[in-house]
Amino acid sequence: MSFDAHNNFAYSNIAVAPSPANSGGSLTVMAGQGGLFPTTPFNAVIWPVLSVPTVTNAEIVRVTNITGDVFTVTRQQEGSIVRTVIIGDCIAETLTAKTIQDMEDAIAAIPSGPTGPVGPTGPTGATGSIGVTGPTGPAGAVSTVPGPTGPTGPASTVAGPTGPTGPVSTVPGPTGPTGPTGSASTIAGPTGPTGPTGPTGGVGAASTVAGPTGPTGVTGPTGPTGGTGAASTVAGPTGSTGATGATGPTGTASTVAGPTGPTGAGAYIANANSTDVLANATDTYLAGSNLAITGHLKIGTILRWRFSLSKTATGVVTPQLLMRWGAGATVTDTARCSFTGAAQTAMTDVGMIDVEAIVRATGATCVVQSALIFNHKGGASGFGGTATGPQALQSLSTGFDSTVANTTVGFSCNPGATGAWTFQVISAQALNTI
Repeated sequence: MSFDAHNNFAYSNIAVAPSPANSGGSLTVMAGQGGLFPTTPFNAVIWPVLSVPTVTNAEIVRVTNITGDVFTVTRQQEGSIVRTVIIGDCIAETLTAKTIQDMEDAIAAIPSGPTGPVGPTGPTGATGSIGVTGPTGPAGAVSTVPGPTGPTGPASTVAGPTGPTGPVSTVPGPTGPTGPTGSASTIAGPTGPTGPTGPTGGVGAASTVAGPTGPTGVTGPTGPTGGTGAASTVAGPTGSTGATGATGPTGTASTVAGPTGPTGAGAYIANANSTDVLANATDTYLAGSNLAITGHLKIGTILRWRFSLSKTATGVVTPQLLMRWGAGATVTDTARCSFTGAAQTAMTDVGMIDVEAIVRATGATCVVQSALIFNHKGGASGFGGTATGPQALQSLSTGFDSTVANTTVGFSCNPGATGAWTFQVISAQALNTI
């Protein structure tokens, strides 16, 4: 796809507003500044002078043709509001959502490159120390298979007590044969042999006195191990984590750069007056307008001043406002830009002056382009000018050295002979600085 062209510092002010102001398709920028802008087509932003463009005060237009300083535009682009464009409005070719979206669409259209090889796996970390043993689980069920019987122990050497004699047998043994009758002996013959013993009588009642226990026999061999019990439901503590393995090598960097984000805003410098400042018929430095800018300038730095003032009925000559650069913050500092207003009239008046300056070059050959808008209540009277619009003035400095130590920039005012001006509000700002 193709992109819009871009230029740095493509900025100007509206010299001729479109007609109608809220729908016209042609406008003119300041003389000679059409060439600051890029080749068409491109999108540009229009917003009020001396303000920051916002969603409520700025319109995005599409510039389709440039002839000299005359722009042909298509209004209300990128969902922006319709603005009533007036002379003095700012116009610039800036970064908008379309610029970023075009880049993202182009990047999305680029086919993805092949995935790089996976880096080698880092070495395994050291094993952590063993955690504390968890509690023993409950005992398994009793084995239903008996273990083998152990060997019989040695016989006891101590006889148990003799049990009581059983009762006499009631069955007599057989009578032996009668021997021959001898002569009557006066001496008794020998006693015949004892007859056979009769059968043993029944076992007597068990003894009620236990004999002494014999010594315990040798323990038999251990029976087979019973089945494993159910697993414990209480987890033991976790061991400590092992050391982290080494990081694998970084993959190949992408060769497609992402879009560059918008440049952030620079530092901000400001000053203001604390009391009214009087300028009576002579060149007077406006206290509170000075800004200390040594070392803070860059191309594109914006300098702004706003003055609220009033005049007496005296003073009828042309006044001057001078932008002075130097180390003193006095009227002895060198005037680099000057603005000469319209001749005054002998009437009281109140007004507002806005000045905006852009640094175009820095260092030993600093150049500043400035513009002034003077609105006042009296129309063609009082501060003078025309009855139909504000005084609009421009001033471009010649090259000068902005690197001198302690350099400040501020304003002095000379209301002219018998002129008496009072500045109630003086505010100064430096934006987009280093």
